[in-house]
Amino acid sequence: MDASCMTPLAQLELATGLAWEPAAPTDPSEQKVLRALRDGQRHGRGALVDQTGLPDRTVRAAIEELRRAGWPVCASSDQPGYRLSWAHLDLERLERDLSARALSALKTRSAIRRSRQRRAA
Repeated sequence: MDASCMTPLAQLELATGLAWEPAAPTDPSEQKVLRALRDGQRHGRGALVDQTGLPDRTVRAAIEELRRAGWPVCASSDQPGYRLSWAHLDLERLERDLSARALSALKTRSAIRRSRQRRAA
């Protein structure tokens, strides 16, 4: 297949001419956070709390659930704030950051498991 005919998944066009998006959230908290992020600008968590009227923990949980549903809520340590972005580089950075967090959590779990085993011995 000619490479020029291949379209990245994040940019698939539907027959209606609209770009594909994950299903709209049904949870009101997720809807509020997504609505705030749709402008494509970076939003600090405090700003999202102010904009949505939701508690900080609820905003963080909504961001996690949006990501699990496939919404690219991007954030990185070198650029503060969250933003919704389908840009290839943003998606790669998000995947790298999520992989690093997952690896860190697994390392922590392993350390706790070793401590538990040593204590039981």
